[in-house]
Amino acid sequence: MSAQQAAARARQEAERKLAAEMGTAHRSMSGETRQRALVYDALTEGPIEGLVNGAASIFLDDVPLVDTDIYKQTNAINTTASVSAGSTTVTVATGALDFADVDGGTRKILIKGAGKQGSSIFSATAGTTTLTASSSWFTSGMASASMHAEGAARIQIEGAGEDGRPYVGYITAYTSGTSAQVSPPIATTVSGVSGAIDLVSVITAYNVGSNQVTITTAATTTVSGVAATLTAPQTDHTTYANSSPPTNYNDLQYSFRSGTRHQRPIQMRNGGNPTASFVHAPNIRMDQNATFDSTNGVSDHLVTSSEVGIPNPAETDEIFFVIEMPQLFAISTKSGTEYNSWVEFTCDFEYSRDGGSSYFSNRLVGPTDNEIINRTDGFEFFNDRSTLSLHDGYIINKTKKAFQEPYLFNVEEFKPFDTWRLRFQRVNEPNKPQEHHDNLNESFIKFVEARITDKFSYPFTAIGAVSFNAKDFSGQPKRSYHIKGKKVQVPTNYLTRDETDDVSASYKRNVSDGSTESTYQDWDGNFRGDESTFAVGHVNHNKVYTNNPAWIFYDIITDPRYGLGELVTENFVDKYALYQIARYCDELVDDGKGGQEPRFTCNAYINKATEAFKVLKDLAGVFRGMVYWMDGELVAVQDRPKEPIYTFTQGNVIDGEFAYESTSERIRANQIVVKWNDPQDQFRAKSHIVDDVDNIIDTGRINSTQMSAFGCTSEGQAHRLGKWRLLTDKIETEVCSFSTSVNAGFIRPGDIINVQDHYLDSVQFSGRIKAGVSTTVVTLDRAVTLASNTTYTLHLVYPAGGAYLEQDSATINSTNYTRGDLVLLDEDGAAIDTHAKASNVKDDSNNEVILAWSEHSRVEKQTISTSAGTIAAGSNITVSSAFSAVPNAEVIWALTAQKNDTEVTGSAKQYRVLGIDENEAGTFSIAAGLYNDKKYDLVEKDYKVTPATQTERVLFDNTRATSQAIEQAVPGPDSITFSLQQVSADTDTDGTNDGETLTGTLKAVIEWEMPGTIRLASNVLANSFVNEPLDKTETTITLGAAATTDKGYGIIEKGTSNEEVVYWTAKSGNNITAVRGSLGTTAKTHATGVSFTEVSSFVTPYPNLAYFELEHSFGANQRTERFITVEVPGSQTSFEVANVLGGTHNVRVRTVNNAGATSQWTSFENTVRAPGLVKATSRGNLSVGGTMTSPISITSGGAYNIANSTYTFTDAAGQEYNITQTDATHAQRTQSFSGLSASNGVGFAVFDCSASASDPWKALDQKTDTTFHAGAGTTAGSFTWWKEVGASNLGLSLVTGTITAEANSSTVTGSSTTFTSDFGVGDMIRLGSTNDYAENSSAWYGYVDKVVSDTSLLVKGVVTKDFSSKFAYKQSFKPDFARDTIVSKITRTASSSYLLEHFGSIPGLAGADGADGAQGATGNAGAAGPQTVVSFVYHQASSSSQPSTPSADSYSLTDNTFTNLTSGWATTPPTFAAGNSNKYWYSYFRAEENTAGGGTASGNSNLTFQASQQGIGFSGLITFTSGSTFSDGSTTVSPLQAADVGASGSTTIDGGRITTGTVAAGRISISGKNISDLSNDSGFQGNTATRTGGSIGGWSLSSTTITSGNITLDNANTRIVISD
Repeated sequence: MSAQQAAARARQEAERKLAAEMGTAHRSMSGETRQRALVYDALTEGPIEGLVNGAASIFLDDVPLVDTDIYKQTNAINTTASVSAGSTTVTVATGALDFADVDGGTRKILIKGAGKQGSSIFSATAGTTTLTASSSWFTSGMASASMHAEGAARIQIEGAGEDGRPYVGYITAYTSGTSAQVSPPIATTVSGVSGAIDLVSVITAYNVGSNQVTITTAATTTVSGVAATLTAPQTDHTTYANSSPPTNYNDLQYSFRSGTRHQRPIQMRNGGNPTASFVHAPNIRMDQNATFDSTNGVSDHLVTSSEVGIPNPAETDEIFFVIEMPQLFAISTKSGTEYNSWVEFTCDFEYSRDGGSSYFSNRLVGPTDNEIINRTDGFEFFNDRSTLSLHDGYIINKTKKAFQEPYLFNVEEFKPFDTWRLRFQRVNEPNKPQEHHDNLNESFIKFVEARITDKFSYPFTAIGAVSFNAKDFSGQPKRSYHIKGKKVQVPTNYLTRDETDDVSASYKRNVSDGSTESTYQDWDGNFRGDESTFAVGHVNHNKVYTNNPAWIFYDIITDPRYGLGELVTENFVDKYALYQIARYCDELVDDGKGGQEPRFTCNAYINKATEAFKVLKDLAGVFRGMVYWMDGELVAVQDRPKEPIYTFTQGNVIDGEFAYESTSERIRANQIVVKWNDPQDQFRAKSHIVDDVDNIIDTGRINSTQMSAFGCTSEGQAHRLGKWRLLTDKIETEVCSFSTSVNAGFIRPGDIINVQDHYLDSVQFSGRIKAGVSTTVVTLDRAVTLASNTTYTLHLVYPAGGAYLEQDSATINSTNYTRGDLVLLDEDGAAIDTHAKASNVKDDSNNEVILAWSEHSRVEKQTISTSAGTIAAGSNITVSSAFSAVPNAEVIWALTAQKNDTEVTGSAKQYRVLGIDENEAGTFSIAAGLYNDKKYDLVEKDYKVTPATQTERVLFDNTRATSQAIEQAVPGPDSITFSLQQVSADTDTDGTNDGETLTGTLKAVIEWEMPGTIRLASNVLANSFVNEPLDKTETTITLGAAATTDKGYGIIEKGTSNEEVVYWTAKSGNNITAVRGSLGTTAKTHATGVSFTEVSSFVTPYPNLAYFELEHSFGANQRTERFITVEVPGSQTSFEVANVLGGTHNVRVRTVNNAGATSQWTSFENTVRAPGLVKATSRGNLSVGGTMTSPISITSGGAYNIANSTYTFTDAAGQEYNITQTDATHAQRTQSFSGLSASNGVGFAVFDCSASASDPWKALDQKTDTTFHAGAGTTAGSFTWWKEVGASNLGLSLVTGTITAEANSSTVTGSSTTFTSDFGVGDMIRLGSTNDYAENSSAWYGYVDKVVSDTSLLVKGVVTKDFSSKFAYKQSFKPDFARDTIVSKITRTASSSYLLEHFGSIPGLAGADGADGAQGATGNAGAAGPQTVVSFVYHQASSSSQPSTPSADSYSLTDNTFTNLTSGWATTPPTFAAGNSNKYWYSYFRAEENTAGGGTASGNSNLTFQASQQGIGFSGLITFTSGSTFSDGSTTVSPLQAADVGASGSTTIDGGRITTGTVAAGRISISGKNISDLSNDSGFQGNTATRTGGSIGGWSLSSTTITSGNITLDNANTRIVISD
């Protein structure tokens, strides 16, 4: 084997390993060194669907790379599958097994969701790769070595994908039954959600006839019609999925890109890519370098570009080299155990710019020499540096077989250079013993390769590339590609034939979620693929492939790159007319081969720029249509069955004249030769002949004409087109012309009209209604004669839109219709009065109904029931069924008549409008061709051809080359910012944010703008001239007329060799201040009077964006002094960093294009305070919860009162605030909510931690504005902020000075402002156009991102409108979202009624005094989280001294019981015996559930007791006869019932002495005692009120006397009177 062969083989093996590491598909090659050719083909605009059958769809000289049958047999098969749980029999889609090579190897089947399922058990955090289950679920067999591995099972997790969509990924590592690692990372945080894993099982048997396979592993879950894949067959020697299937050529590679915006450059190794490759195989043994061993070390190993053999070293783009180790391991001399060994080396790329006289050096591999030399542990000892990468200079392994490590470097950053060399140094000595270990670690420089690469990605261009051995072809072979073409916009309810995997398309797609429904779905007027309507990730965001000609026509019209999109937007297209055309195209007809096919498909290849009208005309011709511009719309009309929408008679045409022309029979074709493309013969053009045999026989001649069936790849479609042309020429032979007035202003080409010309047949069958009597009776203006045995139909014109049935029959809302009937009501009985409604009608079986819509008028027809005879003018005529409404007078009427199924002479004829011209004075000239709706059935019947396989796709042939556009500069992102956010563990479920739980960790969210490229449109805004001579430096340009805009782009001397683009930033009169030589042009000198063209400009996404290079200073829970560099895909403009801290951080980003060029850095630095790291329920970003030691109440006046003068509040983060305040009216004890609305106004009591010493309790509510400016002159959404209850001016305050901001900018500039004191990061800011607080659409709301200075700040996002010298507002009260806590919610339900709800642990108010001193009610449990109880336990025996603090193992919150409560304690109050030393003891305890909803509290932190407290002390004998006995001296109630509360009675107490406070009683009864026995120690006071009536103890009272019997005490006369 030669050195070159050895090098090539070594390179092949090394690159196979590198490809595997990179997850890149690798195709094996021969080890020989050969001359190879690499050809790129730019095929078409993208994105497209792609190759039809992979390699079998690429042809070299008409020979496929792989035979189609072999490709299908040896590649994976995508299908659908159904299987029952526990079954090993799987049913796949019909035809899925037709090409499967059942004997060619072992296949597996992957069935989506048929594996193990988990219900509500999975949790994961966004940005991480860890997936957990609440119960054992994972098994080691679920893990895949690579998510690209053949048959790797995917796992689906509900809601964990982007934007809450399902997550689909792979289990990469098994951790335990409850934990596994997945890839890619989780996108959305979820908790307690369901998921499933695919079933992957080996297929053991096939039943092709039944479309079934038998598998080894039974399904766990029943699924039906889900996605499934049969993997490529595996044998003992190959897996076709991982290497090329048998090909028709040796040593051949291919690659294909479908033309997406951000597609990667084509990468084909082993001669495919790079474009050129030069190899040197020195096979140098690497000995320890003299730098590290001055005694025995060797000199550096050099490999030069001249040795490699590259003719021009300056063209080198990449250096690829391989280090080979024959073996690499260490072995213990004591035990023989093998261990890892290592090779450490360095490699420098040295380049010269002076022909090799001097060199610049850059280290590619390894640290610097000094870093190595100065190591404390030296370089001869291996201290497990296994975490280092290959580029750190270490190769670590344990193997006794030869292996290689490849290294690939891009050296373009060092250009320009004219020569180069590689310098290698081995650091550690080969095979040197280490203590009692022997190392076997020789290494060799196996080969070095210089590469010249093509790195263009060609965005929006489908690219094919083929690399082949030059000896296989005498010259460059012709390449052909069989592809499914352009992806286009289609209606949101539309499923293409490729999506249904059927011959027919479907209109059963759910317009919201993309699912397939069982019935027709109404179209909402939107399009899949409309990026302006649907965001990235939405089910309707992406375009799809279809060959329905209507939607291809729409795409050509609206696409701004290759179509008319810059001139004609979607608003100028009658989309509902196209919708009806598309549905007609999708209808199935006989294909002439015993099957069916769509009526029209379009498989066209437009390979050069062509006049727009011709392209549109050709595309419209595919569906038998024509296109015209009318009333500001581009309208396509189709030749298909229609009903007349208007009637013309002598009564409504000018002078009553109709003119007629007929085609000559001699020039009518009787043979049509249709050109079409045959997919069975490489899509070559073929001719299909359609003959009018009868006419050829009758005339004895053939009059042949040719026509091209544009985009036609079906012989059946070609036949129908030819037959349509024949029949049209044969039976539609007459053209009628006439003039009419404004009544025809709405008529359009393609409309069907009635013409009743009574001069033509001398029959009066038309006129104007004299009067409408009813819906069934009308009065005609002239006499008509109705013949017997003839059926007459009366046609009336109604000036309103109408829908006509375009299918054979339908039953709608229980009414039966046949083709041509007017349908006025839909399935719900609602009026069909718009084109949109007419496009979305269903029958009573929920099937779609095809209707034709006439916008401005309709012709209704009913059968006449009046008897035969002459009906005089002014007489009534009656119809058998009612018209939709009583016709107006002067409405045009016409009759048609049939006798024996033959039309009677004089009947109105139908014509199709061919053209309409508007004349002066509001008149119109109309030309219409004779119309016969019978031809359509004739077109589609009686056609048979020899059956053959039909492939309705297009082949692109004779491919053309393309070139990459020259880039003048690489644009960078305009701005970059970052913010710190708390990581949410649970998503809210009810929209209130009550259920949001925070994990206690922070992430940094870095965001930047997508770079754009400025492009000049063809639109000319104004033409002027330069009114002065210009040199190259002049920036003030005088024009002949003032510019139309304040800033913009202009072209001087457009279209000449002296063309220059300028950009002006200001204008004054005819002068503009301009930047010369813009957009890649150069400044030139210009003479006076040269042209100046003002053009419009627009910005498009940078087309050559490869990726972003991002650098940031966020380390793991620390700030790093060195930037961390990340490559972010070009489709992504944000990046998240987990586990970060607040402080000052720096971020920067730049664009990297496909050629490796970079933009300037866009940087941002900011100091941010971290949000509070608490795990708490939140509302409006404020933490909710906390613990209070004092009860809280709300009065009927709205006073929120703290009961205790001393209390402790513990916030949600665990911070305690101890407050003592005896004044119950102080702000530390009370807050008013009287400012709430009496109609269910809601407020929140918030503890303000910053004011705990003075005014901690804030009454807050939330204000929401829904009328602010939200962009593009619109208002949308809502903005909510916190304010104090009853605050004036919406809780906002005007800041000093004025502000200025530009629309779509994040910068706010102030004048005389004090931003540094008014705002902080994260503060709300309001900008207003007027100095007031009114809610209006000229105000804007946002948040401060950075305060730059007193006169400059940045907002998050952008300001959506311009503000110039306007006003800024701040919040009057700014909550501290990191520390403040919501404690209670207050709802004002009426004027004097408030509802109080607590979120945290709040003790209840004390209950009324009772015999046993019952505790107050426990405060409400928190709205979320574990339940908390605060209550008492009681010492059961009296004790003169304080008992020890009780304890318990656990407490049940559900039944108020303890486990192992300290002996002598219980939850019920005791009954105390008499005694002077009795003391009553109790203890507070607090219990919090260990797990929310678990009902049990245990442990030192969840179950706590306070020291025992004395309750009541008695001295003397106290006896309560019954704590539940009421007695009024005559009646005793015992025991007391709930209904007795409030009844009269008293508690009897036996005691020697009672000391108490005030006793309030209606009466005190003293038995056996005199009043004198009562001492007045406390100074009893009598009732001083005067009694002037009534009686006391049998004495009657008056104002002056007291009388009892015959004794009267007379106070007025100062006497006592005793009467007889």
